[in-house]
Amino acid sequence: MSARTHLSDRYQHILKATIQHYIATAEPVGSKTLLEEYKFTVSSATIRNALGKLEKEGLLYQPHTSSGRIPSDWGYRLYVDELMTPDDRIGEKIGYYLHQNAKSPAWSLESLLQRATQFLAGLSGYIAIVTLPHTLTNTLRHLQLIPVSNRQIMLIIVTDSLQTRSVMIEIPESMATDKEDGLAEELQILSNFLGEKLKGYCLADLINLDWQQIEREFTRYTHFLQQLSQEISASLQSTAIPEIIVHGVAEVIRQPEFAQWQQVQMLLHLLEAEQDRLLP
Repeated sequence: MSARTHLSDRYQHILKATIQHYIATAEPVGSKTLLEEYKFTVSSATIRNALGKLEKEGLLYQPHTSSGRIPSDWGYRLYVDELMTPDDRIGEKIGYYLHQNAKSPAWSLESLLQRATQFLAGLSGYIAIVTLPHTLTNTLRHLQLIPVSNRQIMLIIVTDSLQTRSVMIEIPESMATDKEDGLAEELQILSNFLGEKLKGYCLADLINLDWQQIEREFTRYTHFLQQLSQEISASLQSTAIPEIIVHGVAEVIRQPEFAQWQQVQMLLHLLEAEQDRLLP
């Protein structure tokens, strides 16, 4: 049996109004405020008695004997679970938003999560925090070598979670050519070979992979494969810590709880200096 079933409709309305007013102002709430702001059709004494009962139930408490009441953790929980009136269309709005963004020709996991985090922050009015999947735990889905110039190649790695990594690599003398078509064809052959050999590998395993075995099967590219392995290892090790996406900080510091600058400093310190505490 929930705590709500023990409360009359009047007590539920008074509790709901108290919590809503405290959320809006971050100030203790008294009977006079509730009577004036929420137009209850009962006396101030009746509201005061109801607040006292809600305090005995553990749903409210007084931070100081001369002040009004504020919600307890249990009061917040009851409010969220049973007294709030959710917008049934929120799920539809989020689904539509993500679907529309996923249809973009420039779609990527990173850009989609960036937009989703921004959307959730705007929808809630609070901070939204998302961590991207840990790159090193993903497996290789696709690998492609693309000529950028007659001296440089771009390596693109796509993981099973659709994250991408790109690395610029200098072309070794053994592969240098003035014919772009010839280089592109050669890189496509090498891309197909490496993609077949490495597909399904966990990215963490690529750092310590025995590339010599691969080099023996493609001896012409020994020097290039050595350079490629070093570039892949350096790139993957630089992303060992998952990226954190944060939106909504500006909106949150406008909330009454952060009227004191010290509170803002604590929040910014958590978000900027102690991100490891935010990781799952």
